[in-house]
Amino acid sequence: MKKYYHDNWKTIYKIILGFILYGCNIVSGQDTIVLINGNKLIVEINEIRSDYVFFSMWPDSTNITKLPIDRVQSISRFDDNEFSAYFDPEVAKSVMQDFPKDSAAITTKATAEANKTYKGSTGTAIATLFATVIGTPVIGTLVAVTASSTPPAYSKLTPPHKAMLNDKIYRKEYQKQAHKIKQRKVWIAFGVGVVIDAILVVLIVNSINNMEVGY
Repeated sequence: MKKYYHDNWKTIYKIILGFILYGCNIVSGQDTIVLINGNKLIVEINEIRSDYVFFSMWPDSTNITKLPIDRVQSISRFDDNEFSAYFDPEVAKSVMQDFPKDSAAITTKATAEANKTYKGSTGTAIATLFATVIGTPVIGTLVAVTASSTPPAYSKLTPPHKAMLNDKIYRKEYQKQAHKIKQRKVWIAFGVGVVIDAILVVLIVNSINNMEVGY
């Protein structure tokens, strides 16, 4: 009898735990499409264009569905690295209308626009500069290595329009170029810090030598 109740409780526990984990996965990591009629779909979005949105029903990612964009009221997206964006089809239609379809053209566009519009990572560069000057070049090196190893979060990217980040290739390539810009800023700041340190050392040594000569 005890074994019977024990086995039943184990089964119930597993079922409850499964529902909890399933619910957490839905809440924490998936895209949501709200249709014009108010229905809500939990999906994994593959691509959004000016005329269609391509997605698979989560958690089954094998079958891709093509949905006309005029049937969509709104889309909330979630992706790795803190990317979450609210997609308004009406705004995106004009933005994505002339968006390139070829992956190579998208890559070129993303790289060029990242060079032109990404202005982030200034705070990280300043922190590296201060760590190098106020601390030591060794501390500055540790800060620079840590800071430059992490790409900018999707939420920090600044393309001409946020709707462009709904294209996976564009988002990936824009972030890649933004990461290079961040690394360049961080290491330039580190270099400036080292030069300032060197100047300070020379000034201090000269000051000490002058004091010794005076005596």
